[in-house]
Parts: sequence; C-alpha cells; structure tokens
Amino acid sequence: MAQLISVRTSTLAVVKKTAEGTLTKPTAGNQFLAIQPDISFSPNFTTVENPEIKNDIMAGQVAISGEEPSATFSHLFKGSGTAGGAPAFGTLLESTFGTVRSQTADTPLATGSTKSILKMSNSNANKVAKGDTLLIKGSGGTNELMPVSGVSGTDVSLAFDIPDAVVSSIGSSANVGAFTSYVPKSTDLPVFDLWHYLGGGTGGLETLQDGRTVSVAISANAKENINGTYTLEGTAYRLNDTAQLRQPNNAFNSATNNYRPTVAPSFEQTAPVISRNQRLYVGSTSGENVCLNAPSCSFSITTPKTLLTSVCTPSGNFGTVINERTASMTVTTFLEENDARFFKKFQDNDKVSFFFAGGAKSGTNWTAGNCFGIYGSEASISAFSLSQVDNVWALEMTLQCYSPGDGSGSIFVSFC
Repeated sequence: MAQLISVRTSTLAVVKKTAEGTLTKPTAGNQFLAIQPDISFSPNFTTVENPEIKNDIMAGQVAISGEEPSATFSHLFKGSGTAGGAPAFGTLLESTFGTVRSQTADTPLATGSTKSILKMSNSNANKVAKGDTLLIKGSGGTNELMPVSGVSGTDVSLAFDIPDAVVSSIGSSANVGAFTSYVPKSTDLPVFDLWHYLGGGTGGLETLQDGRTVSVAISANAKENINGTYTLEGTAYRLNDTAQLRQPNNAFNSATNNYRPTVAPSFEQTAPVISRNQRLYVGSTSGENVCLNAPSCSFSITTPKTLLTSVCTPSGNFGTVINERTASMTVTTFLEENDARFFKKFQDNDKVSFFFAGGAKSGTNWTAGNCFGIYGSEASISAFSLSQVDNVWALEMTLQCYSPGDGSGSIFVSFC
C-alpha cells in the first residue's frame, strides 16, 4: 500500500520577491507559516477547443492553452510576539496594501495631550501618520489602542477619543509604542512564491509562482479565534517538479528522493487571539467611542488581479497588474431601544469611520507584541437591515470604504 501523506505534517513557505519571474526558494525559517486544514492549491489550466472536423461527431482533443493557478488558506490573525514587529503573515498583507511603515522604538509624548489629540514634538510627530494604530502608554501600565486620523504640526489627531483614565495617566514619561502599519498604495504591489511541502516535503511539493493576494477576509466572531483567510493568484503551478528536488548538502536534508526545504521551518509562538474583551468603534465623530456590542464582525479587502498575456512567453502569461482595491466591514450588532443613529447615517450617506482594536490583554491593558488595529478612515453604510440573533433584534450593516481623494488611503492594519 502506498504511503499516505498527512495534512498535519505539511508546511508552507511564503517567499517575497521584488518582481515577477524566477521561482525563488525559501532561505529563512521565518518564511514559513502555520497552516490550517482549509489550505488548497488549484492549478487552473485553461483550455481551448479543437475546431477540426474529422468525419466524427465527437470534438477533437482540447488543448492546454495557459495557466491561471490560485491558492486559498487561513492563518490566525495575531501579533509576532515582538512589540511593533511585523507578523510572519505580513507578506500577504503587504501584497494587498503595498506599503509597510514602522517604528521600532517608543516615541515620547509631550505635555498637553487630550482625549482626542496627542501632543508630540515636531520630529516625533513626523514619525506617525494617518492610519497608524498607536499603543498609547501612560503611567502605571495603563494603555490604549487608537488609530491616527491625521497629523498637523505637533498635533496627532485620534479617530476616536481615548478613555479619561488613560488621558489622566499621560505624564512626562508617557509614550506610544513601536508599530508596523500596512498602508494602501496603487502601484508596485509586491509578489511572492508559495512552497507547499506535502508531508514536510517527504510526500511531495506544490508551488505557486508570482502570487498576489487578491482577497483577505478577517473574521472576529465573539468567543472564537480571530482568523484571516487569504486567496492568492499566480502565473504558474508545479507539482513534484524534479527540477525542485533538494540535494543532500546539509544536515537537515539528508535524502535525495524528497522535496524537503534546505532550511528548518520556524513558527511564531504567540497564542491565538480570542474575540472577547476587544473593542469595536463605529461613528462620525471622535466622541462616538463606546464599544459596539457585536456578536460578529468581519473585514474584507480585495485587490482583483488582471492577467496580461503574450505570444512570446512559454506559458502565455506576460505578467499581472492590480487595478482595483475594495474594502469593507460587515457587522452584526444588537438593536437598542429607539436607536435610529445608524439608520440616519445610512439614509443620509454620512461619512463614518470604524476601528477594531484586537489582541491579547494583561488585565485591562493590551499586550505589546500581540495587539493590532484595523481602521477604516472613510466609509459609508452601504447596506442596512434588521435581523434576529437568538430571538433578539439586531442590525446587519456593511460599511464600504471609499477613496479620500488625496491618495492617503482609507483602510489600514497595524501591529503594536
């Protein structure tokens, strides 16, 4: 009987590269991601009909005309374990957003901060920008997560007001923590190669070349793991290609008849984030900072890919381009008595912002290295309806992000 391959012994490497082209091998352990059972690669070979008639009512054999491979898999949405560090799956987010900016050290606050504006020196205010979620750290370990809505001189404006207890703790030693932010841009989005080692490589290997993240779906359902699901599309797929066999040139890979990587995988050790004791804000002003009681919320970011073809290339594929980005939040929240505020915003097509503060906590305070923020700066309610959750009336809403018109973007993800 043939040896079967366990899904639980498989590994996945994501290798970032600067341009489409040659399949690039993993060279570091931190390029590997923990996977979930839903991982799926699809070769998606396209075909063209043979129109010849040869004294037979049956059509001729179809021909393989090209490749449009894809892959889908999930990864827990959580921090890297290092304050402000990018998570291992950050490559997937970078392919969606395009830009990564970060601060690796704490940034001091100046005196005079309020619940809606943080005061910094000019040089320090230049270190943050719209979209960055900041871990605001006061005295006595008190802290809060909040995104920046804009910077003017020494004033760093916050999208929603921070609690009075945090404001009162901001003294001479207060600061904001390190962060990594994923920020949208319109051109030169990075690409990567996927290496899926079946059974750790002893069972086989499938690869997807020149991958781009075309959709990200982040789900936060109460009392469940916060999870992210990614759909990717590439230009070429290979299964057990003998050109990818490893040679026995190191202690980790001593066999010649398998596809094991030449580097040992290493995985982040941060615990999963459970969707409880998190924060969700939706509103048109910074004063609307009461956490929205929501059994579930989800975030979707899509960047559909256009595949460019060429008669000159062996695969028929010349390259890919991203021409569109959409982002939205869908939320279910309980309907309060005589509450028409969200319907009014929907009816009037008002601008609203949303912010999900997530991650691990120690007591009531966020844990640096495993907290994050998802911020929609310009959005409107595009869908509104009543539903029932456990025989209680609830609101179902979709908030659709739109362009602010100045190139600054309207959807951001930060890790603190």
